[in-house]
Amino acid sequence: SLLYSASVDAASLQRREGDLQYESPFLGLDGSPDGLGDRRVTRIDTRHGLALPMSLGNSGVQAIPTLDLQATAWDQSVEAGNSIGRSGAFAGLELGGSWARISDSSATSVAPFVSHREELLIDEHPEEVVLFDELDQPIGGNRSQVGLHLRWTRPASNDDADFQIGLERLHGSPQDSAGADSGQFLGAIGTTAFGVPIGFRHDGRYLLDQGQTAYSKSIFAINPVEWFEFQLGHDRALQVDQTALYEAITYRGRITVDSKWEIDALAQESIFGGESLRTELLLRRIGHDFVFELGFFHREGEGSGVKVNLAPLIGWTRSRVSILSLRPERGGG
Repeated sequence: SLLYSASVDAASLQRREGDLQYESPFLGLDGSPDGLGDRRVTRIDTRHGLALPMSLGNSGVQAIPTLDLQATAWDQSVEAGNSIGRSGAFAGLELGGSWARISDSSATSVAPFVSHREELLIDEHPEEVVLFDELDQPIGGNRSQVGLHLRWTRPASNDDADFQIGLERLHGSPQDSAGADSGQFLGAIGTTAFGVPIGFRHDGRYLLDQGQTAYSKSIFAINPVEWFEFQLGHDRALQVDQTALYEAITYRGRITVDSKWEIDALAQESIFGGESLRTELLLRRIGHDFVFELGFFHREGEGSGVKVNLAPLIGWTRSRVSILSLRPERGGG
């Protein structure tokens, strides 16, 4: 059956440029400072799409032809006082399928996909748009994608693996000059080594043309004893001009004193200069009817403070301290 989707996004946007001696400037499409300073813009964006899913016999493959329309209007352009708009129409085709194999000891699923979007018509002037977020980026050009989602689990144990890999080619657009080929990888592994639950997770976005990692987040978590859970994380990202935006290490842990008392701790440090970005210490008391929390925190640029929270036990959910908390409970084996 034919599927129709529509969305409208309206926003009032404001940006303020700080002291450039201490803060990064706002960047244009070419990655250099745009020099536009403080701006306020009202933006309306609407999108409409048609899709017609079709199964290709008994192959397990599904084909989805698509037609998409997008229009955006801004009340202020680079030349303050002038409004600006854009519109585009695109046709595409998506192919994908999912296959699974289940045995007595494990379950494996594989889901590859490939897609292509072709520009039918476009009317836009990206050099006249004040950039605030991703929606202000140019929409023109043709886009090709290919990817694979692989999942493996062993139901009788805590062993599992989940990987998603994708490649994208963008051509015929204003973004070509900034790098047309990109890739992404999202993977997680959970297992038990010598009776100790451990987990790994990595999320990476790569600019293949430049050989750069645009964004990465890596996590290692371990639960060495029943009363202690610990996670170590590393985050890094680049700006549009390929210079470092931030790089930080995060330590997070929880000590369970007994069934009633818990202590959560967090520390985040910047790789640049080794400065402390964030520190938190939280004492939690789990009672029969209520949960009481007393916390102390310090955030760079915001200062220090005290947090006090009293919540009914019914409906209360314990905060996640590591990626191990996301894994389902399964029997040992």
